Amino acid sequence: MFPNKFVTAIYDRKPDAISSDAQVTQHKNLVQVAYQSDLFVAGDIVNALATLSCENATLVSVEFPSQFIRGCAKSKLGISGIRKFLNILHRPFVCFSFTAEKSFDSSTSWFGGADIVISKGCNKNFDRTLTLRMQEQEKAQRITGERKLLVQDITGSPNDLQKRILACEKRGCAAVFIHPTVGFGTLQWLRKMTDLILVSSIEKSAVLSAEVQALLFKLSGVDAVLCSNELAPICVENNLLPICSIQFQELHSMIGQTHDFVMLQNGNLLSSVSIRTRAAAARQALAAGLHEIPLKEYASVHYELKDALQELSNTQ
Repeated sequence: MFPNKFVTAIYDRKPDAISSDAQVTQHKNLVQVAYQSDLFVAGDIVNALATLSCENATLVSVEFPSQFIRGCAKSKLGISGIRKFLNILHRPFVCFSFTAEKSFDSSTSWFGGADIVISKGCNKNFDRTLTLRMQEQEKAQRITGERKLLVQDITGSPNDLQKRILACEKRGCAAVFIHPTVGFGTLQWLRKMTDLILVSSIEKSAVLSAEVQALLFKLSGVDAVLCSNELAPICVENNLLPICSIQFQELHSMIGQTHDFVMLQNGNLLSSVSIRTRAAAARQALAAGLHEIPLKEYASVHYELKDALQELSNTQ
């Protein structure tokens, strides 16, 4: 049992199944449940979720005792560590996401100015395609003089995860993406297995709020998450680097809140503007936001941004 006798959870309605010794308090539209701490094992998120999760109620927030948190996994880099790794200490990051079939476009986005490429989906030739992507990353680093990061999707069975982690470590791939459907217990297991940067995503859930998911990702040792724009501050609070699909017009307001985010672009999107131009435009849009210059004014002397904004206006 922890010195603090309770694990305090807040739900959007009263859960159907709770332990008989739990203390239940109604707060307007929310219900607070204080669970006896002897129901929990330090650092065991799977056990905690078995107690806290309810099918008929959403877990809005949860507060664990410090001893429980000390037993959890720790992220290897977090926000500041990823900044040091990429040698980008102040500005937001630019990222492109591609499916495995479109991975050949990753190098062109790096040449245009992207910092990070996420390769989603695992094809049958995992080792071969990973080797080719790492060769592209090394070439982009050599030509641009900037550090680049490939985030390789390794989602699969536990056996596949282990094999793909080892393949990534062998080939120098520093970051991996794991879909949250593998479960928080698997994420904790992966964190104990590897020092690679772990990336996952916050998904809509009827059982866990986005705030609770962010906390659990932190306690599972994850370093970065794909999320919606409005969740970026919550992720930053939990030392998770938020990766958000941000439109150029939204950058000024986002930068006003934090510089700790990744501007995600869809590399699979059909576009008359090349991937390389779109990547350059994203960097230029960030520069405009950081210097508080209106996009149209900045685009007047940066043709990549001008082309990207023109296409955007044509599709609206």
